[in-house]
Amino acid sequence: MTAGRRPDRSESFGEALLGKILDSAHELPPHLIGPLVADVVDRLGGRRPQVLLQDYGQLVLVPLPGEGLSGGEPQVIDDSEAGRCFLDAVPVEVPEQDGIRVHLPLLDGGDQVGVMAVTLDSVDDDDRRLLLRISGLVADLLVTKHGYSDLFFDVRRDEGMSVAAEIQWSLLPPLAMIMPRVAVAGILEPAYDVGGDSFDYALNGDALHVVMIDAMGHGLDAATMATVAIGAYRHARRSGIGLSEIYAFMDRAVAEQFGPEHFVTAQMLQVDTTTGRVQWVNAGHPPPILVRDHRVAQRLVVPTTLPVGLGGSEPRVSELGLVPGDRILCFTDGVVEEHKSGGEELYPTLPHPEPVAAPAARLALKTDGASRGLLDGAWWPRSRDLLSELPALTDLLDPLWGHITRIAVNPEHWPVIPRKIPVSGHIVKVGWFTSEIDPHKLLLLSYGTSRWDLLVVPPETGAQSAARLMAAVSDDDGPLLTASALIAAEAARHAVYPAGQALDPDEAGESEGGASAVAAAVTEQTGPPGPASRLIIGM
Repeated sequence: MTAGRRPDRSESFGEALLGKILDSAHELPPHLIGPLVADVVDRLGGRRPQVLLQDYGQLVLVPLPGEGLSGGEPQVIDDSEAGRCFLDAVPVEVPEQDGIRVHLPLLDGGDQVGVMAVTLDSVDDDDRRLLLRISGLVADLLVTKHGYSDLFFDVRRDEGMSVAAEIQWSLLPPLAMIMPRVAVAGILEPAYDVGGDSFDYALNGDALHVVMIDAMGHGLDAATMATVAIGAYRHARRSGIGLSEIYAFMDRAVAEQFGPEHFVTAQMLQVDTTTGRVQWVNAGHPPPILVRDHRVAQRLVVPTTLPVGLGGSEPRVSELGLVPGDRILCFTDGVVEEHKSGGEELYPTLPHPEPVAAPAARLALKTDGASRGLLDGAWWPRSRDLLSELPALTDLLDPLWGHITRIAVNPEHWPVIPRKIPVSGHIVKVGWFTSEIDPHKLLLLSYGTSRWDLLVVPPETGAQSAARLMAAVSDDDGPLLTASALIAAEAARHAVYPAGQALDPDEAGESEGGASAVAAAVTEQTGPPGPASRLIIGM
């Protein structure tokens, strides 16, 4: 360039087209986006312009009304050229009798807003370049003007939406984000009647933060609880604290607002997009799935803490190294339980998870075909945390009895009783009764074998006492005694209560006819259990 000579700054045709949109955008009312698009397309020599928006159910693309825009019926995403453009996020050109119909994806940071369509007599590279830039500006306009009007909401709503669903949709971030090193996509289903399910994410520098939650219950109550949980998560995340601290903050917020009988399951993740290192905390949520090389690699089953709102202990932060192309799929229990309404069951199609570091359940059962009596076996958990203890127990019982679907306990010895507990492959629902169930018993219901009753050996029980109790219950010829009677007999015989406290002999005598009647139930065990009992035990 000659010194002192300035480059040509006159407006080109393409700049004029883009400038028309940019110059109008600042004060453009939302309902005039359509006429603006029609005017720009007309200047380019195009006709029959359409702006198609994705409906909330993500099934069809609905024409945006506006002067100069073509109307028409909604186009099915899975069965139309516009839908192919939307799904693949690439332009699609279709020859027609009067020219070439060009479909262009409306993308904003990876969020697929919809599709813009226009017909031209012919299409060259200059047309393609200009149309892509125009569609990018139109997408930005739709996103920025969305909050100013109900127009786009009404277009995207294909049917009536519940109040709870409207709250949840207003809470969500964009459903998709595509960046050079990471991408995020989410969906809510059913779109028009969702309750407590929600998610959130943020890309802060090189760190991607993601949360998925499921508030207990349905309808407006669940949506309100989800709103508090997401709000607490965002507040804590923006404070720059770690996953354990975020969990604690959310836990306090939900407990203080809704009380001890309400909870929210949650899955919180942080991904270092430069190294692929992911950390996550599971608070009573179904385990996520790792997809590698377009195949399900494993379920990320790790020890969980209590759901948010139940005052769980400090959660374990798990870690995993990702490689380029890996995907992590998070979901709520509605996906797992879809088969109950006639859908396909998710978990049976997945590979079994890798062995979990958590120890196996300590369990003793009667043999098949033995007289069941009052108890079918004994379980010696390591804590009074049902959420962390039950998965190991069902891992052993499911192959023997069929999937355990429900359990019931007496709340006397269980400080927290969650309504649902995620275990390997399914969800177990939990109930409690104060008078109908022995305080030292666990009642289980399964698909295949109806009801089972287990003695719960107190976690603090010494090894020798636990072995005697488990042997007594699993003995096919053992006495027909209740769970509390067996515990009382062991305490009376050895003068020490499992918790380390002396037991009043009169207290023991009040159970099932007194200690003398039950002493034989917990005889000394000097060797392994006899062949008559089936013992599955991890000490």
